[in-house]
Amino acid sequence: MSGTVHAFAADDRRRCSSGLRKFFRSVEDVFVREEPREQAFAYLCELLSHPYAGGPVSTDGRNRLLTTARWDEDRVRDRIRDMAASQVGNGGTLLVTEQGFLKKGSNSAGVERQFCAASGRSGNYQIGLFLLWADQYGTVTAIDRELLLPPSWLVSPARRRSGGIPPDLPPATRDRLAEGMIARALGPVAPARVVAPPTPRVTALLAGHGIPHTATAGAEADGAARFFRAARHRAGLDRYSARQWRAWYRHMTLSMLAHAYLTTTRPATAARPLPATARAAA
Repeated sequence: MSGTVHAFAADDRRRCSSGLRKFFRSVEDVFVREEPREQAFAYLCELLSHPYAGGPVSTDGRNRLLTTARWDEDRVRDRIRDMAASQVGNGGTLLVTEQGFLKKGSNSAGVERQFCAASGRSGNYQIGLFLLWADQYGTVTAIDRELLLPPSWLVSPARRRSGGIPPDLPPATRDRLAEGMIARALGPVAPARVVAPPTPRVTALLAGHGIPHTATAGAEADGAARFFRAARHRAGLDRYSARQWRAWYRHMTLSMLAHAYLTTTRPATAARPLPATARAAA
């Protein structure tokens, strides 16, 4: 084991609570080697630090964690979903929503001048679609995520290579990405209702499970807005600079994990009002 990993472990003990370490044990087996495992834990510490003040992960270590290190971000995503389902039980609401991440330049995978429904305006955005799981008390957790890739990123082999996009990844619209997230969730979770685009596939899928379906978010929209404000301010959802396709998924997954820690182990902290500066920024 490298001396860097020893440094992570020592700093973790100073910076992070034993509760977070205990929480991290629920996913640590996903990380095959000790170095990425400790880097992932340190990354969580960074995401949860307030205010953000760097952290124990070196730039090289962070890049490896988000790009080439051996771990399965989809397995971590599934653990988050299972934790949320066990916390809420049956009767929650699944909600498909999107969030825009303003970026500088044109090299981040999926970035393009495009319309973002969350902000109601066009800009140089990466668009992420999220599947949220809300309980009757208003606690909202993200259990899935997809990066929307405009056609310009898929028709150009050069752009695919620069963004680290798999050569065999097919085009997918917002609706198709939403359908995939809902299909993955059903079974592990048993929602009382689903708020999602009224596509034929989603309608047929939910009808087969006997689940009510609506395309209007209503009160859930407020819960989604609160989730994204908290996830950005308290779980570092938008604190990333990695440009690769896989790095986006890995960062979002770790941020979702950080937020799940707040909602499953520290609900009072997660629910407290945001500082005035965060509310103004939101």
